Parts: sequence; C-alpha cells; structure tokens
Amino acid sequence: MQKIQKKDYLRYSDLFHTYRYNLPVIYSSLEGQYDGELYVNNYENPDYAILFTPFDFHYVAGNPDTPYAPETLNHLIFEDYILTKYKEEAVVFCPSGQWQDVISSVFNRHSGVYDVRKIFTLNTNHFMDKGKNITIPEDVTVRILYEQDFHSACPYPVARVYKNGICVSFCSGFMLGKKHAEIDISTVESEQNKGYGKIAAAALITELLKRDIIPDWCTWPYREVSQILAKKLGFESQPDVTANIWLKQNEHEHNT
Repeated sequence: MQKIQKKDYLRYSDLFHTYRYNLPVIYSSLEGQYDGELYVNNYENPDYAILFTPFDFHYVAGNPDTPYAPETLNHLIFEDYILTKYKEEAVVFCPSGQWQDVISSVFNRHSGVYDVRKIFTLNTNHFMDKGKNITIPEDVTVRILYEQDFHSACPYPVARVYKNGICVSFCSGFMLGKKHAEIDISTVESEQNKGYGKIAAAALITELLKRDIIPDWCTWPYREVSQILAKKLGFESQPDVTANIWLKQNEHEHNT
C-alpha cells in the first residue's frame, strides 16, 4: 500500500462515495480538517483504499475483490499502523457486505469483536416542529461559539448552555466534511436530565442548518439516552452499521 500526501487526499475521495454514514468523520480527514492517513494500493489507478482517522475510526473503500486485499490490509492495520502508532484499539467500518466479509476475515485472526453503531438522519420538518416546544429557563442562556480544539485545522461551531453564568452543557459539530457535521454532546453530571442537552443540541442544529450543513447523529447501542434524545429532536433511525473492533487486551488474553 502507498501512503498519500495530505495535499492529494481529495484526488482519491471518489473511492469513498459509497458510504452513506459517517460522512463528516471520513471527509473531515479527506478535506483537511484533521490529520488522517490515507493509503491506496496504486497511486495512478487505485482499486481500494483505507483511511485512518485520528479518532480511531477507520474506513476501507473501493473494490473488495482486489487480489491479496485481505493479506495487504492485515499487514497494514495490524503489523504497521497499530504497532507503529502504539494503538490499544481500532475500529474499522465497511461500505458494503462484500467489504465486511473481507474485514471480518482479517479481524478474526486477531480476536476481533463486533458491535454496531446506531445511525440517525435528521428529518428537518420534524426538527422544526419539535423545536417549537423547547423552552429556555430564565436562568439559562445559550451561546453559539466557534472553537478550535482536538487539533482541528479550522474553527467549528459549538452551542454552549450557561446556567447562572456556568456552562452546564454543550453540543459541538467538531467534525465537518462534505457539508455534514458530526455531533458531540455532553452535560455536567449534576445537571443531567434537566433538558440542557436538548437545548444545546437544538441550538447547534439550527446554526448548522443556517449554513446548509447536515447534522449527523451516531452512537453506540448502550447509549440509550442519546438515542432517545436524537428522536426527540427529529432524527430518524437508519439501519445499524457493523463496527469491526480490535482491542489489544482481547488479543493478549486470547494468546496467553
């Protein structure tokens, strides 16, 4: 596999066109917001690629029937990337069932485990209707800020909810790519279940829509509160996506 220079990433972005989820995660690296690492099997006429993002979510793309793809990816993921980056875990996603078969054959060699990601897309009309019922308490203020953290190359929008001058909740669109934004939301533990997260998320979504950016909502199955909140805001469930997961601890235990 051949490593691509960051300035050339967009030249190979068409390989990832079959993805229907995690677009801001993928394209925030391809478009240069974050420093991912892109590899292709051929500079001039690539059959397939793998993108390593700085968030430990990685993506294969292209033709899964390319000869020697399983062996090549096994070497790149487990004998190169994980070892040289001293990674404790890695999660790889696939755009199709054929690619899933390939990656499963690789992860099975390393005691890989499998989970799913819950995927939600926004129904804008439902969001507008539900937003009418969101009230902001008198002691609460909401601010839209543009912040730059997580080694982002550009500012991204964050909605912060302040109660008596103290930030109690925020919702950020910290990954931006292909006119989509990945949402991250957090509320101070002592202030949870009071509606502040919903206020923050609604404010951020409104800001994103003003900029013609589509908010994406993805979470793990055990985060039931997150799924409930997504639906309250007008997001609709999409088919689950398989997450191929490697944990260093699991492979160590299997080999001892």
